[in-house]
Amino acid sequence: QPGTPMERTTPAPPFDAHPFGRGALNAASSRNELSTCQSYETVDQIAALVPKEFVIGGGDPLERNDLHQIIDYARRRGLDPALMVSPTKRLTAEAIERLQQIGLTKLIFSVDGSSAALHERVHFRQPSFAATTRAIREANAAGIRAETNTVVSTANIHTLRAIATRI
Repeated sequence: QPGTPMERTTPAPPFDAHPFGRGALNAASSRNELSTCQSYETVDQIAALVPKEFVIGGGDPLERNDLHQIIDYARRRGLDPALMVSPTKRLTAEAIERLQQIGLTKLIFSVDGSSAALHERVHFRQPSFAATTRAIREANAAGIRAETNTVVSTANIHTLRAIATRI
């Protein structure tokens, strides 16, 4: 329903929320994470609203065993899902290729600095810069559009042009 939060933990704006939980190994293992059936129902509700964008994210979505099913279901409901990913060990060239094979057309990455040191200082995760830039290259090679988001702070505001040039 319109106005219903897409996440069960905290309200978030529709369509850029984390409706599918935080990425547990078992889709039903976290009481805050939606089951596969609940995810399908949420996709149905979102599809009925005919959004311009539909972003799946939250933690490491690649941890979900049913992620490919949810993406496929969203595509069959007329959505063009994008996936917001984290630079984890699951984000491999093979995983990106599989996402392309099931029809994913866009991956979303966080790039929070123009250098590894700055990115990791802002992003609070080490070492993530190399993994992120590698995955962006692999997404492009697989034919998946790569979108980047940047958290702008006092630590990186002076490097925005360099971040844009780098990506």
